[in-house]
This record gives sequence, structure tokens and C-alpha cells, in this order.
Amino acid sequence: MRLVPRTVYASFKVVDIVEDSAQCWAGLMGREKIRYRLTTYEVSDWRVITQVQGGFVELGIGTMVKFGGDPLREKVCPGAEELVISGDRIVMRREPCWEVPPKGMPFCPKHFNTNYGRYIRYVFGSGRPDPGNPFFKLPALVYMIYYGSSRLKVGTTIVLKGMRRFLEQPSPIASPLVIAPSIVEARKAEVGISRHRSVTQAPKQTERLSNLVSMLRDRVRWVPRAACALHSLKTHISVVLKQALSGHATEYGEPYKLISLMPVGEEIGERILMVHSVKEANRLLGGRQCTVSAAFTGLLILRCGSEAVGLPFELVRDRLIEVEELVPVGQG
Repeated sequence: MRLVPRTVYASFKVVDIVEDSAQCWAGLMGREKIRYRLTTYEVSDWRVITQVQGGFVELGIGTMVKFGGDPLREKVCPGAEELVISGDRIVMRREPCWEVPPKGMPFCPKHFNTNYGRYIRYVFGSGRPDPGNPFFKLPALVYMIYYGSSRLKVGTTIVLKGMRRFLEQPSPIASPLVIAPSIVEARKAEVGISRHRSVTQAPKQTERLSNLVSMLRDRVRWVPRAACALHSLKTHISVVLKQALSGHATEYGEPYKLISLMPVGEEIGERILMVHSVKEANRLLGGRQCTVSAAFTGLLILRCGSEAVGLPFELVRDRLIEVEELVPVGQG
């Protein structure tokens, strides 16, 4: 049986809002006190939408998977998303694809020039603005992700995806900066912010995962550090947002807005075997029967016998996976 994880869905509810301060290092000036606001969201109804032959299945907490010998294979084309008006809502409907794109290309020939294909290629810097494309007409969020290192990641996503985008990021701490009128303005802001030496659009996987477990276990200790990291970029971010968004940008600064998403499923109370590569995933998971026991931001926890394996969602998204048996939650 073949399957391809495509995207994460969930519901969110605010459970706590805390305003606090942090003492940030200010070079020769010593330390500087800054203010931040942390909003914590409870995550529910979490599931991974996974493509299988004949359609899609939802994998949630309790799903059992028996993996094939070398389960993780090549990445396949993301297919296409179509914007559909349903009553007073706009929803995205996915067209599946099993094709492996040509080397160096993100899409197969069929989906390369779809509306979704042009949008994704623009977001990743290899396409041009497409004013008639419905994806280019949607407001877009510009956000920052803190990985616990000296650098932050800047990213964008259309508002239809919203908070779900943060579930794909291997960090429990994010900061929404501004909602831009369209992805074009958001992308200008993203590129401008990423020019700072402390910011990147695509950090290496080792950088993204190095502090993840520690941050998940003790978020309180890391939140002030994230606020200080944002504060060090205050002037740069303010200038870029004003240039990229003209009159649409609001003033950027204190209190710095941080969000955190609560985990789903069992708590992290033991050692996790963190997966960093396809080769490592195949070594740890090949031929084994595992159960999805928890989900954290950017990380699936698989219970494989007595071991807990941490599988980054970004490693399996759009990747072909060979399994011998799949029992979605509620069907056992």
C-alpha cells in the first residue's frame, strides 16, 4: 500500500494569554527590559490528510501503521489545490497526484502551470506574480519562527491556511507579524526581513530540530529568549514592513506577540529517537508496527514497541511511503 501525507488539519482554541517582560542583552548598554504577550492555543481534532489510492484518509492519534522494509521513498508532485466557494466560505480542494517531478522541479508537467503551481513557485522564489490567479488575491500572513538558536525563520502563508501552518513548523514558538493584502506584498516583506543576518527563509534541518525537544518540555524558559530575538530585529522589521506594505502595515514593536500551540496526545516524558533524515527514518521504522501517539508542532510521535520515534512532518510531507497495513483511528 502506498500513501502520501499532504497537510495537517486541526481546530484551535485560546486557553491562556499572558503579558510578561524579559531582560534582553543590549551590548554595551547592559540589559534592557522589554514586554511580550504570549497567547497559548489548545489544539483539537488534529489529523494528517493522507493521499491513498482512490482518495484520502485521515490519520489521527491512535492510527496504527505497519511500515514496509524501506518505507520512505521519493517526494511526489503536490498535485493541485482549487479554491471553491462553499456558502459563505472559501475552501481549498486538492487534486491528488502520484507523479515524481523531473529533477530540480517542484511539480510534474501536468500541475506545473496550474493556479496552485504558479502560486507555490512564486512563494519559493522561482515564479512571477500572477494577478489573475485567485491565490494571489487572498490576504497573506507574514510570520516568524523561533528555533532556539541565534537565527529566526521568516515565512508567509495565505490566511486560508492560517494557524495550521504553525503545526507544520518544528517549534512551539511563533510570532505573527502582519497580514498583508496579498502574497505579493507578503513575499516582499519576507525577502526584505530575510536580508538581516539573524533571519533566514530556509534554515537547515539540524538547526530546526536541535532544540525542539527541550523547547517542548520547557516552553516557559524559551519564550523570553524568543521575545529578545524579535526585539533585536525591531528596527529592521519596522523599516521592511513600511516599505513592503505602504499604508497597510501597523507599527511593529512592544509588546511582542508570541503564540504557542499545545501538544496533542501523550506528553513527552521520556527519551525520543529524533529522526533527521530519510535514511535514519528507514532504519528506525522499516518493517515495524507503530502507533501515532502524539503530535507536536512539526513533529509526529510514533510509538513503536517500547520506543518513541519523533518524525518531522516536513520530512514526510508529499513523500511516498510504503506501508503493509494501515488502521486509521476508530477502525481497529
